[in-house]
Amino acid sequence: MLDVEAALAAALKLRGHRVHAVMCDGAAKACVRREIKINPDIQAWAQECASCKKDYEARLNAFDLDYSYVGDFVPPQRVAELRALADAVTWEHLPDFTHHGVNIGGNIKSSILRYLKGSDYNGEKELLREYALTGLVTLEAARNAVAKHKPTNVFMSHGIYADWGPALRYALDMRLKVTCWIAAYLHARFYFRHPTDYANLNFHSIDDARWAKEKTPLEAPEADRLDDYFTRRYVRGQSFDVKEFKKYKGSTDALRSRIGFGNDRKTWGIFAHVNWDCVTDYAPMLFDDFNQWIVLTLKQLEQDKSVNWLLKVHPAEAWDNPATGIQALVRSRFSKLPDHIRILGYDEDVNPLDFYNLIDGAITVYGTAGLELARLGKPVIVAGRAHYSRKGFTHDPESREQYFGMLRAASSFGPLPREQQELAMRYAYIYFIQRQIPFPPVRNRAGASESSFWSFDIRSRGMLLPNGDPHVDFIVERILDGQEFILPVELVPSE
Repeated sequence: MLDVEAALAAALKLRGHRVHAVMCDGAAKACVRREIKINPDIQAWAQECASCKKDYEARLNAFDLDYSYVGDFVPPQRVAELRALADAVTWEHLPDFTHHGVNIGGNIKSSILRYLKGSDYNGEKELLREYALTGLVTLEAARNAVAKHKPTNVFMSHGIYADWGPALRYALDMRLKVTCWIAAYLHARFYFRHPTDYANLNFHSIDDARWAKEKTPLEAPEADRLDDYFTRRYVRGQSFDVKEFKKYKGSTDALRSRIGFGNDRKTWGIFAHVNWDCVTDYAPMLFDDFNQWIVLTLKQLEQDKSVNWLLKVHPAEAWDNPATGIQALVRSRFSKLPDHIRILGYDEDVNPLDFYNLIDGAITVYGTAGLELARLGKPVIVAGRAHYSRKGFTHDPESREQYFGMLRAASSFGPLPREQQELAMRYAYIYFIQRQIPFPPVRNRAGASESSFWSFDIRSRGMLLPNGDPHVDFIVERILDGQEFILPVELVPSE
């Protein structure tokens, strides 16, 4: 992550802007690098801080960037005072936990859920205290750093967890110009956005006013380019986010036979989400969390046999949390599902495109599959404020009652009218083609999986100079002018 951020910081500096980085130095030891499967011993966490700090210093020095430490803004005496505040934090009161008028309880909770990887929080006080301390220290450091450096702009990765979220919340409260980034689906591509409201933080969205100007049918070359993107993603397996590519069969006959519903009812999909990841923090949803959504949805569907339902478990559960994910949850809560509800487990050999072709419609909370299905002309019910919902081509319930009513009516939903499908195609083109911004100075280390992530290619250092690369110029300009990160025609990659 620092390779991306330091390179962009250098690009800004080379254009005459003052840039300053604030780096963690272990003032608080609970961070995004902690996971229950990797480092469950909380007492040992601090042992990694020194090497982490050393690596960060080396990278920032290599780019000749000015930086300071969190500890410079939150000295040990103040950390001790904040630890006393953290000791008093309770799990039940996290939604309302504020410091200096900034609500940081959600960031603390999200960090703990991520650490637990789907396991329930069991009341472990030390875990709560350490992440609460991180949230408090992050906010304190942000307040003091802003007071000292008086920035006009803030740049950071997604502001969800306790490492970043309190700083983002404070920056938005101070009405600073903020740019956040997150990984995209292709190698060395990224989504950037200027959030203005922490209550709806979806970094994948575009402004409603901009969408209103874009709502025109795709031209033939654009449609071909979009089709080619999905061919490369699902037929050839060219993507950054897919760890284990499932071969595309091109026919649903074998899958249909294997599932064996044995009736002529419509078949709808339920796209389960990773139940611990930060996606639940981006935008409002109709349920408290993904687990509750799945359980209540299946209970609603148990008695309604008008539609066949296929619950597709997210394949990431196979390597992230097979014992604590949605598949395990369903098996623990439902001793036996009725014949019209089946599960496609995380280890099923099913290519997503084959699955899309099999089903007649789907439900999701935020899943990108909803946009991909609407592009294919299939109806989608969205149980949350997905970035593509309320754009004119999805079913968007405003309450749980409306949502359950739509589930009962699913058998009556037909293919999308051509006008709605064209809207979905236009939005998909913006999202997958124009919003996945290349940043050529970085490469994926192994270039084949999410675990490879990114590293700066020293041979590409000239790209950071003004006019050194049009995509770098574009990103820097958008950071400064606050406009949408949507590539103009001339910058859309040709592949």
